[in-house]
Amino acid sequence: MDNSSIVVDERLWEAYRNTIYAVPELGLEIEISVPNAPLQNYLSANGFTRWAFITAWNPRSVLLTEAQNAARNQQMERWLMDKKYLYFDGYGQGKTSDWPPENSFFVLGINRETAIQLGRDFGQLAIVVGERDTVAELQSLV
Repeated sequence: MDNSSIVVDERLWEAYRNTIYAVPELGLEIEISVPNAPLQNYLSANGFTRWAFITAWNPRSVLLTEAQNAARNQQMERWLMDKKYLYFDGYGQGKTSDWPPENSFFVLGINRETAIQLGRDFGQLAIVVGERDTVAELQSLV
């Protein structure tokens, strides 16, 4: 999907920045531009230097049905499994919006370029990426 002609309202970027990206199995809550010692400790202890938080839900931030979103995430999960990435289920939940939580994946070891392409392939406007010893970054895909 081509996102190049999409213009995104600043309120949408603000909503993305004000989202908690949670990985319940690891007890992690990731916020954009906020230092995160538990995340850094996990990366260091397990030998990972980079990661991405990504979803297939609601492409271009247009609400789809639960069934449509689940099917899209299953397709993304198959891709992650085929490429043999280590990943954990997660979800993004806005701190101040009534937007429903979006099921997502916390993917370890994926490089930025691959994560960007994966997000674009699933029609996303942005993903969250990070590296060891840095804060989480909102990566625009438009």
